[in-house]
Amino acid sequence: MWENVEKPVIADNFNKYKKELTPDDILIFEQVAGDTLRKLGYTLELNGSTGHDFSADEINIFDAANKKLKQEARLKTKPEDLEKRRNQEELLKNIQARI
Repeated sequence: MWENVEKPVIADNFNKYKKELTPDDILIFEQVAGDTLRKLGYTLELNGSTGHDFSADEINIFDAANKKLKQEARLKTKPEDLEKRRNQEELLKNIQARI
């Protein structure tokens, strides 16, 4: 679970999202997380806001797509890797329960 912590930082391992996400995906992410990103000193790619508030239906669609992608990823993941992630999942569940 922590093996990458011991590896050296990869100098050119940044901005991958620019190649891997669509402009719409970046806009959605920045819209949701923009305030936090700014507070952490990040520059927003698309300036983060269209002034659009997501409806409950849109959020449900995003949530369903996210769950589907997670399920697909689990099917491709080795059982021993899933076991290693169990502690991380439990931690996240505990944090969510406190919120």
